[in-house]
This record gives sequence, structure tokens and C-alpha cells, in this order.
Amino acid sequence: VWKKIVANGAAGAPPKRDGLVAAYDDANNRLIVFGGNANTPSGFPQLNDVWVLANANGLSGTPKWTKIAASGTKPGGRTSAVGGYDSTNNRLVIYGGGSWDANFFSSWVLTGANGLP
Repeated sequence: VWKKIVANGAAGAPPKRDGLVAAYDDANNRLIVFGGNANTPSGFPQLNDVWVLANANGLSGTPKWTKIAASGTKPGGRTSAVGGYDSTNNRLVIYGGGSWDANFFSSWVLTGANGLP
């Protein structure tokens, strides 16, 4: 049975997007979202931000989005990258993707990906 836990366009939620990377941290009940294509009529820009949804399963508290302020050089904005979550080391790994300017064939790792210390 599907249950909506955060309304479309809810205050504090990330901007609308498609072609994003999403991974679930089941040990901490957090959904991690990276990048994607801004859902606008022009399709611009391709995004490179990271958001985390706490209480993501809708069972153990009120879900809440937080934007992660990652340090260091960030990957370029992109859509349609692939990725996975390393729960042992709390890392999001992404590969590839593209933008209106380039196709990417590089790999990136974000430490502290679930927003917890």
C-alpha cells in the first residue's frame, strides 16, 4: 500500500527534479538524494545538491528534508547519473550522468552522505 509521507512541493523540500540519484540508508531511516535535472520548462539547470530525508519510512516520526552542506569541490550539475550508498562507511558513490554541456564519465564519493556525524 502506497502512502504519501511528504506532499508535492512541501515547504522545506528540495526543488522539483528528475534524473536524480537516490539511495536509502535503512540503518538510520534516511533517504539521500543527489543532483538531477531541474523540473522546469527549459530543463535548466542540472543540479549538484544533496538532500536528506530523515524519518524516510514514514513510521518513526515526521519526515523532514535537510540540505547537506558538503565541503570540497563538488561534481558538476548532472542528470541521469547512477549511484549507490555504502552504509558501512556512510558514503554516496556516483558515476556518470550528463548535462546540456557535457557527458560525465567520472566517479565521485561523498562522505557523511546521510547527514549524520
